[in-house]
Order: sequence, then C-alpha cells, then structure tokens
Amino acid sequence: MLRFLTDENIEGHLVKGLLSKNPNLDVIRVQDVGLRTAADPLLMDWAGRNNRILITHDISTISPLVYERIAAGQPLPGIIFIQTGMALGIVIRKILQIAATDQPEAWSGRVEYLTK
Repeated sequence: MLRFLTDENIEGHLVKGLLSKNPNLDVIRVQDVGLRTAADPLLMDWAGRNNRILITHDISTISPLVYERIAAGQPLPGIIFIQTGMALGIVIRKILQIAATDQPEAWSGRVEYLTK
C-alpha cells in the first residue's frame, strides 16, 4: 500500500477529498507530524525514513533536492508535484488511481508531475 505525506502548501480540501473517496488511504499532512515549518531537506529526510510519497506544489525548491537525493543514493519513496491551479477533482482522481494501481517498489525514486 502506498503511503502519502502532503506538504504544507497542499490544501486541506485535497486530503479531505481523498479520504472521503477512500477512507483507507494512508495520507497524512506535514502539520500532523510537526513538520509544518520544517525546511525542505528535513521534510525530504522524514518522507524517506517513513516511506511516504511526498505530494507538493513546490516544484521550484523541492525539485532540485529530489534529484540531489537520487544522485546521492538517499531514500526517496517518490514525489508527486501538482501544478498549481489544477481542478481539485482531477487531482483527487489521479492520486486515487495511483494509489489503487501502483506498489511502493514502483515509486522508489519516482517523480511524477500532475499537470492540467
């Protein structure tokens, strides 16, 4: 089962929408684990140690960190970048499809961009 962590820039409506469609989805917010104000490298470390795919809008600052982690051989359970302005329903559908069809090993080091 895939496990997700949403960055602080992800709207609460996304998490609520995901859980309303799939109450068994393993998704938590950075706010729920005391990482709301954590620097991006710490957030990436936590996600790696806890095998959680990070969901974020923050392409500009997190993207370089992702590729640095991959190059350094550090754990990266995966990352989903969501283009700002995407319709909430589309994002929910795409993430639920990923959760329903993929296995954790398929996400190791994987970077996915959800776009309009």
